[in-house]
Amino acid sequence: MLSIKLNADRAIAGLTDLQQRQIPFAMANAINRTAEEVQQAERDHISKAFTIRRPFVLSNVRIARSDFATKTRMQATIAIPDDSVLTKFEGGGIKSPRAGGRAIAVPIDVKRNKSDIITNANRPRAFAFVRARSSIKTRNAVYMGKGRTFMIQLADGSGWILKRTGRGKKGALFEGTSVLYVLRPQVRIPNLLDYYTIGETVAVRRFPLNMQGMLDYALRTAK
Repeated sequence: MLSIKLNADRAIAGLTDLQQRQIPFAMANAINRTAEEVQQAERDHISKAFTIRRPFVLSNVRIARSDFATKTRMQATIAIPDDSVLTKFEGGGIKSPRAGGRAIAVPIDVKRNKSDIITNANRPRAFAFVRARSSIKTRNAVYMGKGRTFMIQLADGSGWILKRTGRGKKGALFEGTSVLYVLRPQVRIPNLLDYYTIGETVAVRRFPLNMQGMLDYALRTAK
């Protein structure tokens, strides 16, 4: 949620009685116009900073109908749901495996659909890996999976998920194979969202202009 507070007491004090009576109407509309501009700026940034494979991701930056300002409620809320994939990119950080896991599978040369999305049939779980052999001394392990896939995982959790595409050569690990995923114990999440910075910048720049425009309109239409 993005919350920006503006103190207009000094500006209001210099207005006429007519102007002050129009303040609630003008203020609510200025806040809502600014909120919509912040929303659009956030979506524009996301479109440029991320590879959008699912268009609905942009709708995660939302203003609920109940979150728009009214004459008796001088605030609007632009929010991204806590469970959105976008939230982890605010501030960045480190992504670790889920409970019970040893690594995160980072896609390399895995098949995708026309929307550039990895289908369920090509995700690691679908390969149904079964341990083939391991080294007690090093904890390195090899797993065999469906569709000529196999996984090599080292003691620290790192490794590869590969698919046999041709004839291999003894001693040449990757010859005749395609690397579908690289396994990593942790993955660094970049700070790409800049949600609060963009929101504050746009709101501070645009609200005074929107307020002036809405106040002018309120005065022209006042009865």
